[in-house]
Amino acid sequence: MSMKAAEIIWNSWKNGKKINTLPIELTPHNRTEAYEIQETLQALSNSEITGWKIAATSLDGQRHIGVNGPLAGRILKDNSKNLCKLASEHLQKKNLSKEFNIIRTGGIENSDDILDSQNIGVKLNQWYTGYFDSFGKYGHNIYKNLSINL
Repeated sequence: MSMKAAEIIWNSWKNGKKINTLPIELTPHNRTEAYEIQETLQALSNSEITGWKIAATSLDGQRHIGVNGPLAGRILKDNSKNLCKLASEHLQKKNLSKEFNIIRTGGIENSDDILDSQNIGVKLNQWYTGYFDSFGKYGHNIYKNLSINL
């Protein structure tokens, strides 16, 4: 089940096609099945995990979307950049009366990633996972090292 569901999701991402729901026979019945689909989707994408998104951390949020606990989702490095690029392209077509910033989460590990973000219209980068990986390498010189190529 997880392979077929992940293939549908992966193909929709690759082809830019929206799907409203998975076929009923492929819809996960519990968290374990849902997380298996995520794991399979990551394998299909051939992209590394660069972080996790946690949703529904409050009881109100859980009630709002009909779940009984927080949900975790993998952030795929390639997908993070591509989604931000799509958001930026969409915003360029709009005539917004207020400032609207795109914040990229996941996939920020070095100055090249920040430059890539800037080139696609991202104003802010959240680099929580990349920060800890880089701190392990550079210690308190982390920002000095990061800014060398910026």
